[in-house]
Amino acid sequence: LFRSGTQVSFVVPVTISESEQMQTDRKISHALQNLQVLVVDDNSLVRKVIEMQLGRYGATVTGAETAEAALLHLHNPEKQVDLLLIDKQLKESNGIEFLVNLRNQFPDLPAIILSAYLDSADENKILMIPKARILQKPLSGEQLLE
Repeated sequence: LFRSGTQVSFVVPVTISESEQMQTDRKISHALQNLQVLVVDDNSLVRKVIEMQLGRYGATVTGAETAEAALLHLHNPEKQVDLLLIDKQLKESNGIEFLVNLRNQFPDLPAIILSAYLDSADENKILMIPKARILQKPLSGEQLLE
């Protein structure tokens, strides 16, 4: 029924107090306010969801469908990017390899690799890349704050 690599996720609603949620939202908003984020993901729905999530907290999000489109954006002197979010599995390239290659041109740009499935080899590769982290999809504002 399931192919290799398929993951099934369940969302279990948890109630937290309104004041705790407001406190968390304020922390996230403060951290993300006016942040310029470039999301590199070939899935337009994922890009839109991330844009909505981060936009809710005041970040400005631009999407790029391919690594090539992301490079064009990054090399545009009129565009500012404070944070790069890259899907690990892009159609035309590997997000990790794309980030490794980017490090020569943009050594100080913080980046987060996003993946629905992580293996230890990929995690180890990402840990070796300066200013890079990995987060598992689906992600939350709280995860980005960390």
